[in-house]
Amino acid sequence: MIKRLLSWIYGLLVMLRNMLYDEHLLYVYTPKLPTIAVGNLVVGGTGKTPHVEYLTKLLLKAGYKVAILSRGYKRKTKGFILADEHATAASIGDEPRQMQRKFPEAKIVVAEKRAAAIRRLTRQFPDLDVIILDDAFQHRKVKCGLQILLTPADNLYVNDHLLPYGRLREHAYGAHRADIVVVTKCPPKMQPIDRRIITSSLHCATFQDLVFSSVRYMEPKPVFDETAPLAADSSALSNAPLAADSSALNNAQRAVFPTGAPILLLAGIAAPKYFREYAGDRVEAEMIFPDHHAYSRKDIQRIQAEMSRLHEEAVVLTTEKDAVRLRDAGIVPETMRARMWFLPIEVDFSQDTNTFDSRVLRYVSEYSRISKK
Repeated sequence: MIKRLLSWIYGLLVMLRNMLYDEHLLYVYTPKLPTIAVGNLVVGGTGKTPHVEYLTKLLLKAGYKVAILSRGYKRKTKGFILADEHATAASIGDEPRQMQRKFPEAKIVVAEKRAAAIRRLTRQFPDLDVIILDDAFQHRKVKCGLQILLTPADNLYVNDHLLPYGRLREHAYGAHRADIVVVTKCPPKMQPIDRRIITSSLHCATFQDLVFSSVRYMEPKPVFDETAPLAADSSALSNAPLAADSSALNNAQRAVFPTGAPILLLAGIAAPKYFREYAGDRVEAEMIFPDHHAYSRKDIQRIQAEMSRLHEEAVVLTTEKDAVRLRDAGIVPETMRARMWFLPIEVDFSQDTNTFDSRVLRYVSEYSRISKK
C-alpha cells in the first residue's frame, strides 16, 4: 500500500516534469548535428550497451565519425572526461571503458551535463558526424533527433508499474517520444504469433518503427589476453559447447576455452538470468554481484577459494562488462588470470535488420545534409 502511494506521488512529479518540457517551459538544447538517444522506461537490464555498440559499428562502417556520450555510471570521477590511454573502468565507468576498447576510432566521453558536453565535443571535434547518447531517454534537456526505446520481451513497459511499486522511471505513455521501439532479448527463433502479441500490446504509433532483437553469444575470450593458452587453429574449439560461431575465429592463433573444465559463473550485471541460462549445465557454482560491482581484493580471494573448492582446473566465466572491471582493477593474481574467461555478446535484429539500419542511416544522412545548409 505504501509503495503504491509513493508510486502515485512519484508519477505525479514525473508527469509535471515532462509537461514542463512538452510545453517548452523548461529550456531544451537542440544540437546542430545528428544525435541518437538510446534508453528505456525501466531501471536497468534492457541491453542498452550492446545496442549502442551495434549503432556504433553500423555508423563507423558507413564512414561516419562517431562519438558516444554517457554519464559513466558508478565512475569515481566527476565532470567531462574524454577517454584516452589512461582511462579505466573507475575513471569513466565500465560500459564506456568496454566501448573504448572495442571502438578506438570513436570518441568516448562521460559527463553529467550532456548539453554542455555536446557543445564541447562539437567545438573540440568540428568534423564529428554523429553523437550517440547512452541511457538518455529521460534526459529531456537535450532534444535528440532520433530516439530509440528498448523494452525486454519478457517485461514490456506496458505491463510494469512506476517506481517504487514497479520498475518504470516514467509513465508508459512516455514511449510516444520514441522513433524506434526495440523489443530486446527475444528468443533467437521467435514465433510469429509471439511477435503479433507483443505488437498488439505495445500499440506503437504509425510514425514509430517496431523491431525485435535477440542476443547472439560469441566465442568465450580470455579476460587477460596475455596469459591465455593458445591453439594453432579453430579445430580445437569444435567440441566446445559454449562456442557459438567458430567461423568468427580467423586469426592464425587463438585462445582455447577449456572444454571439460567445471565453470564458476561470475556476474555483476543488472539481469544475470539470461547469461546463466546460456551457460547451461556446465556451471557448477555461481557468484552474483550487484550491477557495476567494483571488485575488491576480498572478492578476488572468495573467487579464488571457490575455484579451488570446485576443481584445480575450474575456470571463471564472466560477462564482458565484468571482464573490463576485473582487468582494470589490477588485483587479480597471475595464477588466476589464465583461468578467467568472458562471453562477448552482440545484438541480432534478424529479419528487422534492414528496417532498423535504414531508419538510422536515413536519419543521419538527412539531418547532416540539412544542418550543413
